Amino acid sequence: MISWYVIIKNVDLKKSSDISEEDIRLLELYLQELWRWNQKINLVGVSSYERLVDELLADSLISAEFVPEKGTLLDLGSGAGFPALPLKIIRPDVYFDLVESRSKKAAFLRHIIRILRLKNIRVVEKRIEDAKKELLSFYDIITFRGIELVTGLSLALPYLQKGLIVTFQGKNYKSLMTQIAPWINNMQLKIHQIKEYTLTGKKRAILVFSRSF
Repeated sequence: MISWYVIIKNVDLKKSSDISEEDIRLLELYLQELWRWNQKINLVGVSSYERLVDELLADSLISAEFVPEKGTLLDLGSGAGFPALPLKIIRPDVYFDLVESRSKKAAFLRHIIRILRLKNIRVVEKRIEDAKKELLSFYDIITFRGIELVTGLSLALPYLQKGLIVTFQGKNYKSLMTQIAPWINNMQLKIHQIKEYTLTGKKRAILVFSRSF
Protein backbone atom coordinates (compact mmCIF):
# COMPACT_ATOMS: atom_id res chain seq x y z
CA MET A 1 0.00 0.00 0.00
CA ILE A 2 1.19 3.52 -0.73
CA SER A 3 2.29 5.33 2.43
CA TRP A 4 -0.14 8.14 3.27
CA TYR A 5 2.60 9.66 5.41
CA VAL A 6 5.01 9.97 2.50
CA ILE A 7 2.38 11.42 0.17
CA ILE A 8 1.23 14.04 2.67
CA LYS A 9 4.81 15.04 3.57
CA ASN A 10 5.55 15.68 -0.10
CA VAL A 11 2.47 17.80 -0.84
CA ASP A 12 3.42 21.47 -1.26
CA LEU A 13 1.32 23.11 1.43
CA LYS A 14 3.23 26.41 1.46
CA LYS A 15 1.77 28.46 4.33
CA SER A 16 0.37 25.31 5.91
CA SER A 17 3.88 23.89 6.37
CA ASP A 18 3.54 24.15 10.16
CA ILE A 19 1.64 20.86 10.16
CA SER A 20 2.90 18.74 13.06
CA GLU A 21 3.74 15.05 13.20
CA GLU A 22 0.54 14.49 15.18
CA ASP A 23 -1.43 16.30 12.49
CA ILE A 24 0.13 13.99 9.91
CA ARG A 25 -0.92 10.97 11.95
CA LEU A 26 -4.52 12.19 12.20
CA LEU A 27 -4.67 13.08 8.52
CA GLU A 28 -3.34 9.63 7.66
CA LEU A 29 -5.96 7.94 9.85
CA TYR A 30 -8.70 10.10 8.33
CA LEU A 31 -7.70 9.16 4.78
CA GLN A 32 -7.43 5.47 5.60
CA GLU A 33 -10.93 5.43 7.13
CA LEU A 34 -12.32 7.44 4.24
CA TRP A 35 -10.84 5.02 1.71
CA ARG A 36 -12.20 2.04 3.64
CA TRP A 37 -15.71 3.49 3.83
CA ASN A 38 -15.58 4.58 0.20
CA GLN A 39 -15.37 0.95 -0.91
CA LYS A 40 -18.92 0.43 0.42
CA ILE A 41 -20.46 3.92 0.33
CA ASN A 42 -19.84 6.46 -2.40
CA LEU A 43 -18.35 9.28 -0.31
CA VAL A 44 -15.91 10.70 -2.88
CA GLY A 45 -15.55 10.21 -6.63
CA VAL A 46 -11.79 9.74 -6.84
CA SER A 47 -10.27 6.46 -8.00
CA SER A 48 -6.79 6.40 -6.44
CA TYR A 49 -4.92 7.20 -3.25
CA GLU A 50 -2.90 9.86 -5.04
CA ARG A 51 -5.97 11.71 -6.34
CA LEU A 52 -7.56 11.62 -2.91
CA VAL A 53 -4.52 13.34 -1.43
CA ASP A 54 -3.73 15.72 -4.30
CA GLU A 55 -7.24 16.77 -5.31
CA LEU A 56 -9.07 16.77 -1.99
CA LEU A 57 -6.69 16.84 0.97
CA ALA A 58 -4.15 19.26 -0.48
CA ASP A 59 -6.90 21.47 -1.89
CA SER A 60 -8.40 21.74 1.59
CA LEU A 61 -5.14 22.46 3.39
CA ILE A 62 -4.12 25.19 0.95
CA SER A 63 -7.01 27.23 2.33
CA ALA A 64 -5.61 27.07 5.88
CA GLU A 65 -4.08 30.54 5.62
CA PHE A 66 -7.60 32.00 5.73
CA VAL A 67 -8.55 30.16 8.93
CA PRO A 68 -7.44 31.81 12.20
CA GLU A 69 -5.99 29.89 15.14
CA LYS A 70 -9.18 30.55 17.11
CA GLY A 71 -12.76 31.39 16.15
CA THR A 72 -15.75 29.68 14.52
CA LEU A 73 -16.16 27.96 11.15
CA LEU A 74 -19.28 26.83 9.29
CA ASP A 75 -18.86 24.30 6.47
CA LEU A 76 -21.77 23.93 4.03
CA GLY A 77 -22.46 20.57 2.39
CA SER A 78 -19.58 18.85 4.17
CA GLY A 79 -19.87 15.54 2.33
CA ALA A 80 -16.88 13.36 3.24
CA GLY A 81 -15.31 16.23 5.18
CA PHE A 82 -13.42 18.40 2.68
CA PRO A 83 -12.27 21.03 3.49
CA ALA A 84 -13.59 20.95 7.07
CA LEU A 85 -11.91 17.89 8.60
CA PRO A 86 -8.34 18.57 7.37
CA LEU A 87 -8.73 22.17 8.54
CA LYS A 88 -10.05 21.07 11.92
CA ILE A 89 -7.09 18.75 12.41
CA ILE A 90 -4.60 21.60 11.96
CA ARG A 91 -6.78 24.24 13.67
CA PRO A 92 -7.87 22.35 16.83
CA ASP A 93 -8.87 25.51 18.75
CA VAL A 94 -11.41 26.63 16.14
CA TYR A 95 -15.05 25.60 16.72
CA PHE A 96 -16.55 23.85 13.64
CA ASP A 97 -20.13 23.26 12.52
CA LEU A 98 -20.46 20.80 9.61
CA VAL A 99 -23.81 20.88 7.80
CA GLU A 100 -24.57 17.71 5.83
CA SER A 101 -28.10 16.54 5.02
CA ARG A 102 -27.29 13.11 3.57
CA SER A 103 -27.50 10.53 6.34
CA LYS A 104 -24.72 8.20 5.17
CA LYS A 105 -22.22 11.04 4.81
CA ALA A 106 -23.28 12.55 8.13
CA ALA A 107 -22.74 9.12 9.73
CA PHE A 108 -19.22 8.98 8.30
CA LEU A 109 -18.46 12.48 9.61
CA ARG A 110 -19.60 11.54 13.12
CA HIS A 111 -17.58 8.31 12.92
CA ILE A 112 -14.34 10.03 11.92
CA ILE A 113 -14.79 12.78 14.51
CA ARG A 114 -15.14 10.08 17.15
CA ILE A 115 -12.12 7.98 16.18
CA LEU A 116 -9.91 11.07 15.75
CA ARG A 117 -11.17 12.36 19.13
CA LEU A 118 -11.76 15.82 17.73
CA LYS A 119 -13.22 18.38 20.12
CA ASN A 120 -15.40 21.46 19.52
CA ILE A 121 -16.85 20.14 16.28
CA ARG A 122 -20.44 19.20 15.48
CA VAL A 123 -22.31 17.57 12.59
CA VAL A 124 -25.70 19.11 11.82
CA GLU A 125 -27.64 16.55 9.76
CA LYS A 126 -29.97 18.96 7.98
CA ARG A 127 -30.17 21.10 4.89
CA ILE A 128 -28.66 24.50 5.63
CA GLU A 129 -32.05 26.10 4.94
CA ASP A 130 -33.54 24.08 7.82
CA ALA A 131 -30.65 24.34 10.29
CA LYS A 132 -30.97 27.91 11.57
CA LYS A 133 -31.99 26.94 15.11
CA GLU A 134 -28.96 24.64 15.48
CA LEU A 135 -26.37 27.11 14.18
CA LEU A 136 -24.68 30.18 15.58
CA SER A 137 -25.87 33.62 14.49
CA PHE A 138 -22.58 34.40 12.71
CA TYR A 139 -19.26 32.67 11.94
CA ASP A 140 -15.72 33.92 11.44
CA ILE A 141 -15.21 31.64 8.42
CA ILE A 142 -17.74 29.95 6.13
CA THR A 143 -16.51 27.37 3.63
CA PHE A 144 -18.05 25.41 0.80
CA ARG A 145 -16.70 23.15 -1.92
CA GLY A 146 -18.57 21.52 -4.78
CA ILE A 147 -21.53 23.90 -4.54
CA GLU A 148 -22.37 26.31 -7.37
CA LEU A 149 -20.95 29.70 -6.43
CA VAL A 150 -24.09 31.85 -6.30
CA THR A 151 -25.98 29.08 -4.51
CA GLY A 152 -23.25 28.68 -1.93
CA LEU A 153 -22.90 32.41 -1.35
CA SER A 154 -26.67 32.75 -0.96
CA LEU A 155 -26.70 30.00 1.67
CA ALA A 156 -23.71 31.49 3.51
CA LEU A 157 -24.87 35.12 3.59
CA PRO A 158 -27.26 34.85 6.56
CA TYR A 159 -24.32 33.72 8.72
CA LEU A 160 -21.81 36.33 7.54
CA GLN A 161 -21.16 39.60 9.31
CA LYS A 162 -17.48 40.50 9.78
CA GLY A 163 -16.10 37.15 8.67
CA LEU A 164 -15.02 35.57 5.39
CA ILE A 165 -16.56 33.14 2.91
CA VAL A 166 -13.92 30.79 1.46
CA THR A 167 -14.89 29.07 -1.82
CA PHE A 168 -13.06 26.59 -4.08
CA GLN A 169 -13.24 27.19 -7.82
CA GLY A 170 -11.78 25.88 -11.09
CA LYS A 171 -9.78 27.58 -13.80
CA ASN A 172 -12.78 29.40 -15.29
CA TYR A 173 -13.44 31.47 -12.19
CA LYS A 174 -12.70 34.78 -13.95
CA SER A 175 -15.52 34.44 -16.48
CA LEU A 176 -17.82 33.25 -13.71
CA MET A 177 -16.98 36.30 -11.60
CA THR A 178 -17.71 38.59 -14.54
CA GLN A 179 -21.13 36.99 -14.99
CA ILE A 180 -22.16 37.31 -11.36
CA ALA A 181 -20.54 40.68 -10.57
CA PRO A 182 -23.89 42.59 -10.49
CA TRP A 183 -25.35 39.99 -8.14
CA ILE A 184 -22.32 40.22 -5.83
CA ASN A 185 -22.61 44.01 -5.66
CA ASN A 186 -26.34 43.79 -4.99
CA MET A 187 -25.71 41.36 -2.13
CA GLN A 188 -23.18 43.80 -0.60
CA LEU A 189 -20.30 41.39 -1.07
CA LYS A 190 -16.76 42.04 -2.28
CA ILE A 191 -13.72 39.97 -3.17
CA HIS A 192 -11.41 39.91 -0.16
CA GLN A 193 -8.66 37.83 -1.81
CA ILE A 194 -8.02 35.49 -4.72
CA LYS A 195 -5.46 32.70 -4.38
CA GLU A 196 -4.49 30.97 -7.60
CA TYR A 197 -2.63 27.66 -7.56
CA THR A 198 -2.10 24.43 -9.49
CA LEU A 199 -2.83 20.88 -8.36
CA THR A 200 -2.08 17.82 -10.49
CA GLY A 201 -1.52 20.12 -13.44
CA LYS A 202 -4.92 21.80 -13.12
CA LYS A 203 -5.36 25.49 -12.40
CA ARG A 204 -7.56 26.29 -9.45
CA ALA A 205 -8.45 29.29 -7.30
CA ILE A 206 -9.73 30.02 -3.83
CA LEU A 207 -12.09 33.00 -3.88
CA VAL A 208 -12.54 34.70 -0.53
CA PHE A 209 -15.48 37.06 0.00
CA SER A 210 -16.37 39.56 2.71
CA ARG A 211 -19.14 42.07 3.34
CA SER A 212 -18.82 45.39 1.49
CA PHE A 213 -20.63 47.50 4.10
